[in-house]
Amino acid sequence: MAEKEGGMKSILSHFASRTSMHGVGTLSSVASWKARVFWSLVCLGSMAMFLYMLSRIVENYLAFPVNVHVTEVS
Repeated sequence: MAEKEGGMKSILSHFASRTSMHGVGTLSSVASWKARVFWSLVCLGSMAMFLYMLSRIVENYLAFPVNVHVTEVS
């Protein structure tokens, strides 16, 4: 199977330029490597914070105590 010119790099560049994720679009358009490293750290930091907050929400949800009282009425 022949690979098209550009291949995966072209596909990722196309995705990054049209995505609604704010940092990823900037990451693909910067020219300097210092800016690219900065935006990579911003994107990774944001993803890490999101995962941390999501894990706390799920942990709190699963730890919520549920009390059930059943009484028999005759």
